[in-house]
Parts: sequence; structure tokens; C-alpha cells
Amino acid sequence: SILGGYGEYGTSIIVSPKNDVGDLPTKNHLDGTFDGAHSISAEQIHQLLGTVPSSCFSCPVRCGRKLRLNLNGEKVFEGMEYETIASLGSNCGNSDARSIAEMNYMCNDLGLDTISTGVVIAWAMECYERGLLTKEDTGIELRWGDTEAMKEIIRQIAFREGFGDLLAEGVKRASQRIGRGTEKYAMHVKGLEIPMQQPRTVKMFALGHATSNRGADHLYALPTICYPWFREVARKWLELSDKELEQLNDLSSWKQKAKAVVFSENLCAVADSLGLCKFPLVESYAVPLNTLAEGYDALVGSNVMVRDLLKAGERVVNLERMFNIREGFSRKDDSLPERFLVEPLPSGPSRGSVVELSNMLEEYYEFRGWNSTSGVPKEEKIRELGLEFLMGSNSERVSLF
Repeated sequence: SILGGYGEYGTSIIVSPKNDVGDLPTKNHLDGTFDGAHSISAEQIHQLLGTVPSSCFSCPVRCGRKLRLNLNGEKVFEGMEYETIASLGSNCGNSDARSIAEMNYMCNDLGLDTISTGVVIAWAMECYERGLLTKEDTGIELRWGDTEAMKEIIRQIAFREGFGDLLAEGVKRASQRIGRGTEKYAMHVKGLEIPMQQPRTVKMFALGHATSNRGADHLYALPTICYPWFREVARKWLELSDKELEQLNDLSSWKQKAKAVVFSENLCAVADSLGLCKFPLVESYAVPLNTLAEGYDALVGSNVMVRDLLKAGERVVNLERMFNIREGFSRKDDSLPERFLVEPLPSGPSRGSVVELSNMLEEYYEFRGWNSTSGVPKEEKIRELGLEFLMGSNSERVSLF
């Protein structure tokens, strides 16, 4: 099982199965299958780098991993997470596992996020390949899978030197400053780089990335409840019929995904508020939600139910939404890069698929109790959640109601 694989290999265990279903972002999300996936799989990384298990105390998931890498002397550090492997690997056309480990160490040492770093490099590589960027712009040739070029760019980003000074701004600002049509290939939502899910294959993550109040973030919703192995969890908490569960478990279909994303966003907000890791909860449901409520009750001495916690999470999401509305955000910002909406996925089981975002957003806003035109929470929803104090704090730029 995937859960058992986490304990043995860490999150790298999902590289191969994600590639099999077309959910391994490849070459700036051009595709979802990578010819070099085997070379960056969990088994290969373990064989090459000798990973050993590491976990937090009493964790039922044990996703941690440590490995040794000879880099300016022997170093011991956390092993690579899936997101790092994909962002600095397949998404940059790189099948060299050792180089990914080295770049992971570089990013950690220099204080760079590996997802955003990989995405902005992949953007530059695609633009270079298309002739939208030249060596005159970059000072270095940027070819898919060129690990030495990637390492140099990472160094330049950290020290804000050369082309790295521009990339340090992130993919949204970098593409806006360059122009020349490069904005089309900038993979971000609300300015935050797209994580390592292929939205045309797993539609629930497509919606979750689009609606996230902090921009594309797989940990904002983490709607794993859509996977078939959580069918009974979904049956209980989403209250779906057998037919609706079949639609939910069809990951390439947009149907039933909105309800799942709303539920998952609320649950993730609970985890964030309580300072809990999402892996035993939303990622794996290894800890039943009733146990979460019992733990909270034991801690604070209140007779709280799971639904009460989820309502608190809903309040958090709506409060964040109102903050964004005040700052000028609206439905237009709940979007995805054009690639996912109009470019059919070129290969894999979901070949030909695009994201039917408008359909999912309509259902999402309905479940949220938000205006479907503006994306603003309706007055009755604000009152239901006890957030009336927000109704008198309209900014001059945005009329909330």
C-alpha cells in the first residue's frame, strides 16, 4: 500500500505510481509522464543513496527519510520529498537522482523552496527552448535535464546574481518583467508556483490549486479523499451515494470534486490551527477524525464533535477569503495557467484531458455559500459563521455585499 510505502521509502514511493497514471509533472507541466521516471523512483534513490527511515515520535505514517551524500565532505540530511524529486527532476527533464539530492541540499542550505525553485527553472528552460529567452538573457544555456546549469542557476538565485536575480522574484514577476509571451508558460496561481500534481489528470487538485486563498499549494486542500482507497471515508463525511462515489473516484472527471475540496480545505484549516501534521490526517486518514475530536476534547475539556471542528475550519477559510476580497481578489483569481485549461494532456491514461474549471468552480461556490459571479461570501454565510464584524470593514476598493 501507499501508506506502507511511506514507512519504507518516504514520499518518494509515489513517483512511479504517479507516473503510471500520468500525474508526474514533466517539463514545466507539459506532460504527466516522464521517460526517466524509473531513474528517480523510490527504489532507485534507495539503491543509489542508501536512505534510512526517520520519523516523528509515534507517527503511524513515518514519511521521513535520511540519506548520506558526499558533497564537500560527508553530509547527513533529510532525504528528498516527492515534491522536490518532481520539481527538480521530471519537471525540469532531469532523471539524475544524485543531482536532485545535491540540489535539494543546496536549496535547504541556501534557504530556497524546492518547489518554487524547480518551477521557475522549468519555466526558464521551456522559454529558452521556444526561443523566448536567449543566452543573452540568461548568460547560460538552459536545456532540459542540464544539471550543471540548474545548480548554477540555484546559486545565482540565492545570491541574486545574473539571471538568478530575476528568477529570485518568482515565476509570476519574472515572466511579467521579461514579457515576450513568456507569461503563458508561467505555472502559478495567485503568484505562487504550481506544486507537483498534474491538474489535467487529478481534477480535485486542479480545483484545490485554483481556490486556495494563498495560491497554488497542495497542502491547502490536499483532497486525497477522492482516491478510491478512501472510499468509505468519503462515504461517511461527504455523504455521497454509490453513484456519486464512483464519480468522485474517477480522478480525471470534474464531478463531485467541489464537495471534496470544500471538506478538505476545512479540515486542513483545522490541522493548521491546531499545529498538527496533515499526513496522519488529510493525507492518509491514518488517524480517524473522531480521534481528532476526542483529542481536542481531552485537551480543552469541551464536548466538541468533528462537525464542530470542520465548522471552525470553514470559518478560517472564509476569514481568509474576506481578507483577499478586501485586497482586490475575486473569482477571476481562482484560475489556473492556460496550459491546463486549453492544452490537452499529450500522453498517459488521461491523454486528451483538460481542466473543466468553470464547472467545478460553480459547484464549489455553491457549496461554500459564495456569490458565483464575484466569488464573495454571501451575507447569510458570513452571519452563519459569526463573522458579522467583517461586514463593517469594507475597503474603498471592494464592495463586499
